[in-house]
Amino acid sequence: MTLLTHLLACTFGTGSWVAINGLWVELPLLVTVLPEQWDLPSYITIIIQMANVGPLFVTLMHRFRPGLLKEVAVIYVVVSVGV
Repeated sequence: MTLLTHLLACTFGTGSWVAINGLWVELPLLVTVLPEQWDLPSYITIIIQMANVGPLFVTLMHRFRPGLLKEVAVIYVVVSVGV
């Protein structure tokens, strides 16, 4: 991949990182209103850690088994899980 592709991927990841950090900053205001209360940070932490498994899997597949991973199928799986 080119340097531009890597820079764009880093920029995209930085946007997600800023959004998650913004949620953590607002968390003390949210827990008093939401029914989950202080269980919410635990849920968010688990969801974020589970979300890290997918990119790790794709990276490892590209590294150790190049050409084997069908990216179209991965995209369909991600979209179907998101629905």
